[in-house]
Amino acid sequence: MYCDKCGLSNPDGATYCNGCGQKIGQPAEPQANASNVSQAIGTAAGKLYEATGAAADKLYEVTGGAGHAKLKFREFFTGVFKHHSREEAEELFICGTSTTNPDIKKVSSDWPRPWVWSRVLLVLLVVTVLLCFADALAAIISQASDGEQQFGDGVTGALGNGFIGAMIVPFSIMIFFFETNIPRNISLAGTVAVFLIGGITALIVVSFMPGSLLQVANSNPGSSVIGAMMLKILAGFVMETSKVIVIVIVLSLRGKRGHNYILNGMLIGAAVGAGFLFFSSVADMLLNAMRGVDSMYSGIFELGLAAFGGHVAWGAAEGAVLALVNRKDEVQIGNVVNPISLAVFMLSRPAFLVVFVLCVVLDGAWLFSFGDQAYLNVIKDLVLTVVVWIIIMVLLNRGLDEINEIANKPSESQKPADGGPSDSSSASAKAQPSQQAVASAAQEGALEPDGQPAAR
Repeated sequence: MYCDKCGLSNPDGATYCNGCGQKIGQPAEPQANASNVSQAIGTAAGKLYEATGAAADKLYEVTGGAGHAKLKFREFFTGVFKHHSREEAEELFICGTSTTNPDIKKVSSDWPRPWVWSRVLLVLLVVTVLLCFADALAAIISQASDGEQQFGDGVTGALGNGFIGAMIVPFSIMIFFFETNIPRNISLAGTVAVFLIGGITALIVVSFMPGSLLQVANSNPGSSVIGAMMLKILAGFVMETSKVIVIVIVLSLRGKRGHNYILNGMLIGAAVGAGFLFFSSVADMLLNAMRGVDSMYSGIFELGLAAFGGHVAWGAAEGAVLALVNRKDEVQIGNVVNPISLAVFMLSRPAFLVVFVLCVVLDGAWLFSFGDQAYLNVIKDLVLTVVVWIIIMVLLNRGLDEINEIANKPSESQKPADGGPSDSSSASAKAQPSQQAVASAAQEGALEPDGQPAAR
């Protein structure tokens, strides 16, 4: 008798295999193979996709949406790899003035397909490479002429490279949100002004936060992982609150000149977040420069990659939900001076409260580090980036809903079924008098038999 599992020959009448212990006559359990593993991965991915969609729909509902939120990651990149003319770029940047603002009822409410941001990113990367080359060339020439490299040789180029490096990703992502601002009522100059002034103002606001909060956030939690995470979340609360205050100020100033759409708030929040990250990166760059140029470049690289899922994205989400809950312009600059009234207003809006708490937790989780486990830090940052962009896409859905509501465009659920009467045909039918009404009016002499007014 042969074992079905290992193939060993056993004496007749044996109950169990003498080699592996498998019961004789019982088929061996199937071994895990590549197909089983891939099937398990596919099942897990499907459940994760369903859970992501359910969470996005819930957030969409909390922010006032109805139905399902559309998560169109791919649409963000369809325009990047296509050829675009120079006129298209120029037309994109000519907006935000009294003569170039389009009629909100005529703007397209299709899912945006930004592309200029990728060109801006490419140009800034090229400038960075050229500055690196110039820095290395200056050091070589100095060493060849003097026989030794003097302090300051190439440092100017390194600092210039550091400034450009700190701007590469934050500024490019800000341009991304500039393109998604479908109302086209904010100029590039105004966006850059918010980037510079709003960013540095947010840093100043952080410095005015209660000192006890900052001291606790920067304290040493010891070996407690939960304690370390809570301290990072507290630090995230301090930074996100400072950005929210600046966003409220900018939206209040804009509210005196016109309505703030949800997508306006998204752009303003992204500009404040980009400026906040840029100036923070510059400060870190100057500190790292004291340890050496290599340390400076390493810090700039890490902060640049963090911009994809960091302060720019969190600021965009906070700006969008602030514009959403402040449609009646209830929040003014005076509320910022009186933080109690501002807090009461914000905390009474579930949509803002949910998005703000999510951003604070994401900020704290981003600050948290697994130490020397670099791969865990990378996975963590990638997951946090995906989460915040899901939040942004949900709020982008709400921004498009707002455009449709203003323009009275039917949503998908309002469109007539195939073969059914449309709203326009129904309205036309209602506008035409019935044959019975025409005949009755004709008998009274008010109308001719063809339905035209009778001559008097």
